[in-house]
Amino acid sequence: MAETIPIAVDSKTVAVAGTAEALTTRDISCASVFLLPKSGNTNNVYIVDLTTESQKLIIPTGGLTLPISNPSIIKIDVDTNTEGLDWVAV
Repeated sequence: MAETIPIAVDSKTVAVAGTAEALTTRDISCASVFLLPKSGNTNNVYIVDLTTESQKLIIPTGGLTLPISNPSIIKIDVDTNTEGLDWVAV
């Protein structure tokens, strides 16, 4: 059963660039997820297409809001090891 909390806030770093990782393993019910690349990143952070994992969309430095019901279905990747993003599910 999904967590029903008003707001979930967390961060995610990717250990190895080129290896997509789930944003979270938590099952959270929400209306949208805001993704904000960390200010210390030196390169891009991507949201990954779950069907192929070969197509990627750059997450803008100003952030990206996705109308999605659970952040656990999001995968991200990076150009540089240990970079990532902060996220909020509401």
